Amino acid sequence: MRNLHFSVLIAVLSTFVIFTSQAETSKSVMTLNYLEGEMQVKQNGNWVNVQIGDKFPYETLVKLSGDSIAEISGNGSSLTITRAGIYSLEDLLNRKKRVFTSGLVAAFKNLYKYFRGTGRQASGTAMGVRGAAVEDFSSGMEWVSEEDSYLNEAEDLIKDGDFAEAISVLKEGLNSSKDPDVIQEYRYHLGYSYAMFGKNARALSYLSKVEADESMPYFGDLILIKGQLLMDSLNFKDALKLFNLYLEKYPDSSSSQLLYFLSGICYRELNKKEDAVKDLKTALKIDPTSDIGTAADKELKALE
Repeated sequence: MRNLHFSVLIAVLSTFVIFTSQAETSKSVMTLNYLEGEMQVKQNGNWVNVQIGDKFPYETLVKLSGDSIAEISGNGSSLTITRAGIYSLEDLLNRKKRVFTSGLVAAFKNLYKYFRGTGRQASGTAMGVRGAAVEDFSSGMEWVSEEDSYLNEAEDLIKDGDFAEAISVLKEGLNSSKDPDVIQEYRYHLGYSYAMFGKNARALSYLSKVEADESMPYFGDLILIKGQLLMDSLNFKDALKLFNLYLEKYPDSSSSQLLYFLSGICYRELNKKEDAVKDLKTALKIDPTSDIGTAADKELKALE
């Protein structure tokens, strides 16, 4: 049975929007911080291409094309967009504010302590060796193989919290690798490191190129990290697919309460109230006294 590695939870969820009073009242300028692909904004009735560093008003209409990924910040908030379409930037930011309320974020921020307190083993690890069993960060980590010096070096850097340098090392290793399986592993680790570094769009860029496969030693981690990043970008449809993939294979794992809870939130945002209630009730039933159970109970009452 593969359980999730939860140390990434805080880093990912700490990037969720925390709107200040200034963000609620100010209509200031937004900045495009990251773009992979193509994005346009509407100016004077025309669609205009934008580049990293460009600024535009809070009320702007934006259009994302194909498989593009964009990250925009301003007004004390940030937003990642991952699905093609035309959006009101103001509407997206207001929706994100509503979805990720301070109470919900607070509940998530307690999860790391909650899961570490149970002494559960991770499904793999942030830097697991292909097919090898390794220990959680909380109890130390040992490499079983030294075949890849880049991954060994990056593992040490991640344990030290030096994600910027780990990213540099991993990119160098990725550029030198010709093995498709190893390339997948590098992409996962780069996505993990960027997520821990608070760079959500860059994290999704790498993780979107990794196909979830339960044979991966980091399968559970991939589901959790990518799913939360997709939720943060308001892409609840794709996040739900990932959560359901895990729950179909491991419905009774010690990690299932969190996945049922996240699935319930996704269903709620997709206007599927019956499914949302079902999964939230399942999360609540698993452990009503846990932080997740408390959060599920709160969400259920709000749906009544």
